[in-house]
Amino acid sequence: MKILISAYSLDYTGVPVYTLTLYRELKELGHEVSVYSPGGGPLSGLMDTHTHFDKLAIPDVILAQANKCAEWMKGAFPGVPMIFLNHGVLPELEQPPRIPIDWYIAINEQSVDLLVRQHVEVAKIDIVRDFVDTDLYKPVNSLRESPRILFLSNYKKWKTYDVVEGAC
Repeated sequence: MKILISAYSLDYTGVPVYTLTLYRELKELGHEVSVYSPGGGPLSGLMDTHTHFDKLAIPDVILAQANKCAEWMKGAFPGVPMIFLNHGVLPELEQPPRIPIDWYIAINEQSVDLLVRQHVEVAKIDIVRDFVDTDLYKPVNSLRESPRILFLSNYKKWKTYDVVEGAC
């Protein structure tokens, strides 16, 4: 299957690293995968990345991340089924695009709530939680018997702190 994924940029932050992991897994499964990223970035060289549509074959399906990318890809490939992947509720790019989308993937219940508030049918939303390549992202040194924890948050609430403290 020819799959086109988008990522607004390909730096070392969450969605770009997610994109790289998804890209590698889909390639491993035998799919032909390309990435549209108008902003590019340091992860671009690790994938078949494009900043324009002119050299891209028509995909069988589009996995759109970032509403602007979704709109641009729908304009370039109007008849191709599109899935919009929502990674959060606050960034403007994570708001659902104002174009017809065939299916939605949310990373958690909070993302589902956002999509529903934006008039997306619940029946068109699935939750696929964030994933991490544990072969790539693993400790480089052995863990201490008594680990130290650094807890940082702009949204610190004592209830959350109690959960973190209890886990420690």
